Amino acid sequence: MPFLTCVKGDYGGTRCEPDQPEIAETFSISLSSVEDWLRTYRTTGRLKPRPFTGGAKRALQAQAQVIVLAVKPQPGRTLAELCTVVATKTGVSPIPSMMCRELQLLNLPPKKLCTTDNANPRVQKLRAEHHAKTEATLRFSSNI
Repeated sequence: MPFLTCVKGDYGGTRCEPDQPEIAETFSISLSSVEDWLRTYRTTGRLKPRPFTGGAKRALQAQAQVIVLAVKPQPGRTLAELCTVVATKTGVSPIPSMMCRELQLLNLPPKKLCTTDNANPRVQKLRAEHHAKTEATLRFSSNI
């Protein structure tokens, strides 16, 4: 029988086991995959994958109404501000990435930058440098 290696046992019985390296080579899979599948078969008696359980649950799903009510009157709120509002009203402390995902699922616009960044001298300097580079590039390309 292909893929089986039979060994005569100490007590006269014969035990046949799959030839794992041969199976791995035949199906172009790793030996560890064959070992895992055989271990699963020995312990559970099945080779089918476990059913899909639906993935991770949304942490802010229960707070959707609070989020909508916080965004609708003030769509300019930042993610950090929305996190603070949800934390004070519900007791759940979300992080900005969670809030961003929830806003996407609710089809609401996220505002990621804080409006105080516009007054930040570092941000103003970086913007001025970027505009100067862009203008220089445009002048150079128009002369060509």
